[in-house]
Amino acid sequence: MQITRNDIDTGAGPSQWFTGEVYIDAIAAPSKGSRLTASSVHFTPRARTAWHTRIGSFEFPGCPAP
Repeated sequence: MQITRNDIDTGAGPSQWFTGEVYIDAIAAPSKGSRLTASSVHFTPRARTAWHTRIGSFEFPGCPAP
């Protein structure tokens, strides 16, 4: 993957992924033969992900529970 200066504008997060106002900045786009991307997500107050309604909870082996 080659990381270069971002020339893509900040975009709004899709409503099927988030509730409230969320903004996404692309950091890296996939190169040939890859599907890997990287983005930075910015949440406004009271915004959150909508993932809990689709996949339940995340597990991180080796990390203590909150």
